[in-house]
Formats: sequence, C-alpha cells, structure tokens
Amino acid sequence: MNATIEAVRETLGLPASAISAPRPGELRAHVEPGALPDVADRLVAGLGARLASLFATDERVWNAVYALHQIWLLPRQRTFLRVTSRVDPAHPRFMSIAAKHPSANWFEREVVDTFGLVPVGHPNPTPVSLHDDWPAGEWTLRKDFPDDRQVTRVPGSFHPFRPVTGEGVFHVPVGPVHAGIIEPGHFRFGVAGEPVLYLQLRLFYVHKGTEKRFERLPWRHGIFLAESISGDTAVGHALAFAHAIERLIGCEPPPRARYLRVVLLELERIYNHVSDIGAIATDVAFSVPAAHAQLLRERLVSLQERLFGSRLLRGTVAIGGVKTDLSAAVWGREGQGERGVEPDVRATELSIVRLQVGVVIAPRLGVGDSVVIEVERQRVDRIRHSISVLVGRRGARDWGKAVPFWHPRPCEESAAHTGKEE
Repeated sequence: MNATIEAVRETLGLPASAISAPRPGELRAHVEPGALPDVADRLVAGLGARLASLFATDERVWNAVYALHQIWLLPRQRTFLRVTSRVDPAHPRFMSIAAKHPSANWFEREVVDTFGLVPVGHPNPTPVSLHDDWPAGEWTLRKDFPDDRQVTRVPGSFHPFRPVTGEGVFHVPVGPVHAGIIEPGHFRFGVAGEPVLYLQLRLFYVHKGTEKRFERLPWRHGIFLAESISGDTAVGHALAFAHAIERLIGCEPPPRARYLRVVLLELERIYNHVSDIGAIATDVAFSVPAAHAQLLRERLVSLQERLFGSRLLRGTVAIGGVKTDLSAAVWGREGQGERGVEPDVRATELSIVRLQVGVVIAPRLGVGDSVVIEVERQRVDRIRHSISVLVGRRGARDWGKAVPFWHPRPCEESAAHTGKEE
C-alpha cells in the first residue's frame, strides 16, 4: 500500500500528509476546489484512472462546509481513490471536470440539482434530475431540507426538443407512460423511414425520496429499503448498503459469506442479462428468441428459488454476511428423492450460449465472436463450480457446515463500540 500511496502522491504532486489509506483497497486525497480539473487530468494521464462516481455531502453541522467527492478507479493499482474537496457554503461552487471528462457530466449536474453547488465551467449546466416546474432554491439533499416538505410547483418553460427538419423526417414519441412496469421515461425518435437519425430522452419523472428516507431509518432497517429500490437489483443495492455499514462499524464478514455474495451477484447479473437479450429481440420484432429468453429467465429465477429461497434473490444479503446458506442436498450431492439443481445449471449454461449465438453473435459473426461465447460460457461454468465448492464438493469439503456464513455477534459488538446504535 505504501508503494501505491507514493505513486499517487507523485502523480498528483501532493504532500504525503494529503493522502491516506483508511482501509485496504481505498485511498483518500484532499485537494482545493480549484485544483479538481488538474487532479483529474493527472489521474487519467498518469495512472489510467476512470471516474466511478461523483457526489456531494452536506457537512455543515460538524465541519461548516459542503464536501465534493470524486471516486476514481485505479486499475493498475487495483484500488479506489476518493478525492475530496471542501466547498465554502458562502461560495457554493467548484471547478467542473465535465468538459474534458464527459463521464462527470450528469454527476455534476445532479450535485447542482440536489445541493445547489455550481460546477464552474460545465458545458451544459442545465438541470438533469429536476423538471421544468421545480422551484429554484429547493435543495433536497441538504440536511436542513425536511423530508416531509410539500414543494410548490411553479410554471416552467417546456423542455426544448430538437425540431423535426427535412423531407420525410418524423418524430416518434414514446412514453413517459409505458405498457410495462418500468420507470417512466420520455423518448423522441427522429426517423426517416427505417433509419433512426437521432434520439432525445427525458428521464427522472419519479422522485421517491429514497436517499432522504435513508437519513431517518435505523441502520438495521436500511437494508430492506436498499433492496426495494429496484426489484431486479435487490442483491446489488442491498450489498452496497451492507458494505457501507460494515466499513463504518468495522465488521468483516466471514469468507464463506463473501463467496456466497459473489455467487448471488453473478446470478442476478445473468438473469438480468438474459432478460435484456430478450428485450433487444422484442424491440426488433424478433419474437422467437424473445420467447426463448423469457423461458430461460423463468428457469433461472426458479433455480434461484430452489438455491436461496427467493426468485429474485430478495432477502438474501445481511449486514455481516448473508441470510441463507447453500444446501448440498438441494444442489444434488445427497439427492434425497428429488433431482438436484446442478443438472439444471448445466442445461441453463448451454441455453445461454445458444441464446447469445442466435440473438447477439450470429448477426455479426466475425473474428473474436467465438471468444465472446467462450468467455460467457466460462463465467457461467465458474458459478456452477463455485456453488459446488460452497456445498462441499470437488475437494473443497473444508467449506462445510463448520464454516459460518454470517457473523451477527461481531457486527453487533462493532456497532456498540461506535456509539451509533441507531
């Protein structure tokens, strides 16, 4: 870690005291707001960094400032760097990096919408998450904004869309109300017959106050709200919340729990990607593979129910571990009168490869596509192998019932030591 700190320090030209390593896999650097563009340029050019996130926090109660945080992934060092800059409430602005680093575009605009911190030099500082009838001066994620406030709507100008120009060019509006259960979104296609010339979109029609709700909930209850944010990402959101709490209270989940979490994340990714492939086929009226994708998704979620007791894997992640363990009997090792799950996983693996070949690969079959198929096949095979290991097969019987999958007591003790029980 010392070598990583030194590499970052030399790249940024900062004193050693400005960089710290609060925990493994995470570095922290403090810079002035005016230095943010130069820091971003140095990180990208010198370390090949990629911006993972950008957000603000209201720290006026204990530090009398706002704070802007940039999360950079440093792939060569296999770590994350959090660049923090303090913003004076009397001058709520910071230097934008969006002009040279477009991935910061929406992040910075959302900071304006929710905190009122202005990114100086942003090429398009218009609201991104607020619509035209939102009143000025209402910053929802500031600590002094009550979560039960009724915001009065104001007349606003209609969102400007690109006009229809040219002979035979038409607008095709879609949404914001859709036939399915997806979130609302408005899309305008500019088409000239079959070719799509451009697409304009408008999102953020629904504001449920989720982030504000977290501020009032006891930390033990937050995981239930996290896994309810989006039904198809229950594991991803619950695990993100669990990671945050575990880091705050110094709780380390047992090894078996960490392996089970990886399996859960991969299962969630696979069934969502299968659904996406089917949706791609549906969008172009390719009905046969779309039907196959839905059948395969049903097979996957049914398999997840047999393995973890939940079709969409909700209620599987806990603070300090996971809530359910894998059963060797269900997997097929002991087979008590019922066919195990492992043959279903093998059949699903082959079906995923066939679906990818038919929908994604075959229309553009060329050099490298066989590699794509093989890589995905290997990823599914690794999940099958991981489950086998976790239930005690393939020479890995050390992972049997003697290894815990949840550490409730250490987490409770860690929370008690922090003095922040709720």
